[in-house]
This record gives sequence, structure tokens and C-alpha cells, in this order.
Amino acid sequence: TGTTPYYHGMVGKVPMDKHTLQPVSCISRTGNSNLAANLQTSTIGDEMKLASGGVSLVYSFAPTADAAILSAGHAATGGRWANANYDTPLPQWQSDFTKRIAVESDVNKCVTDIAIKCIEQSSIGIDEEPDVLNIIYQQGTSPRDTYISLDYNIARLISRLDSRFGPSRYLLVLTGTGYAQEQDKSVEI
Repeated sequence: TGTTPYYHGMVGKVPMDKHTLQPVSCISRTGNSNLAANLQTSTIGDEMKLASGGVSLVYSFAPTADAAILSAGHAATGGRWANANYDTPLPQWQSDFTKRIAVESDVNKCVTDIAIKCIEQSSIGIDEEPDVLNIIYQQGTSPRDTYISLDYNIARLISRLDSRFGPSRYLLVLTGTGYAQEQDKSVEI
């Protein structure tokens, strides 16, 4: 979102509702749909959709629903994650993502694969309106292995972007959440 938790309302994965004082999910769930309703500001994708009159495409791919949904925002064209339960048919290029990510040992490779399929088979990047493709990677148990995996997958992604659009026809932004999983306080260090 480009702003602080005070404004966007995302203070954690399971924040406390200020009215009920009960823990709530950072995304809301309605039937089989997950929504960014708890996100109190717009994302860059929302703003691009608004500025383009709804023409810009906004896709988001991640290992988890909260990462995909909160990155895409309120007006996403599409988003996929590992534990999704879809109640509408998926385009062919997205249909095996949930099955693959559940058994893939390198979840970041699977996320990169679906992003590359999006680049190749959706209509992203084919008109003059800017589009957004959010790709969220997951930290592994070993920092070394995570960096090797990220290096490999980001290189694959850049190679595909270059061959599809040309090196001067896209903007690549790399960022991090700064999020670190809290250690269990009951475990002695």
C-alpha cells in the first residue's frame, strides 16, 4: 500500500478487532471468497484500475491467501494461492496451480511458474494501459537455500519478461515485508 499500519490497518496476520477485542483474519471470508475488506487503503493495483477506468489488469500470485489478496487489493483481476477453494472455473493456465503448489518442494518455483504462465497466456501487458503482476515469495527454513531459490526464480522471471515485452517495457520492483516469524516464547534459546 505504501503506507503504515496506522492507515492501512494491517498490524499483523491475525490482528485484534478493536470493537470486539477478538482476533480476526487480516482478510475477510465470505462463502468461498476471500476479500481485502479489512485493508483500509488502496494498493497500487487499485489505483491503476481506477486511473485506467478498470482497464489495467492486476494479478497476484503467492503461497498464501493473505499475501495474494493484500498485494492485489480490492479490485484485482485475479489472484491465486496454495490453499484456495475456487467456486468458479479457472482459466486453463491457472488450473493446476493449487495442486502443484501443495506438492512442490520449492514453492517459490511454483509461484514463478504461474507468474510466467500469466505473462504468456493472459492479456497482461498487451495494451497501452499499465498492468500489475504481484509475485510473493516465501522464506524457507534455510536463508542460504531461500536466496539461491530467489536468485534462480527471479532470473527466470526477468528472462521471460525480457523476451515477452523487451527490457524497457516493464518496471520490476523488488521489496520485502520486513516480516519475521516470532519465536515461540516457550522455547528456550
